Amino acid sequence: SGAHRTWVFYQCGNKYVVRNQQFKLNQDGDLFDMRDGLHTEYLIEPSTNREAQAADRELRAVMTRMKLAGAK
Repeated sequence: SGAHRTWVFYQCGNKYVVRNQQFKLNQDGDLFDMRDGLHTEYLIEPSTNREAQAADRELRAVMTRMKLAGAK
């Protein structure tokens, strides 16, 4: 019961990311397209398309709520 979140946070040492099903945002604020698989990622500009813009806003908001540096 209850709402399921659409993102996951993970950390390894001092590196961390917040990701949803298609995109991830790292501790440096870089957005990556992950649609081609878990181990395939492409650095993209959020302005590339509406989907990337929405993911960037969503994941940065998560980082802000968690008080993480990548939210800058």
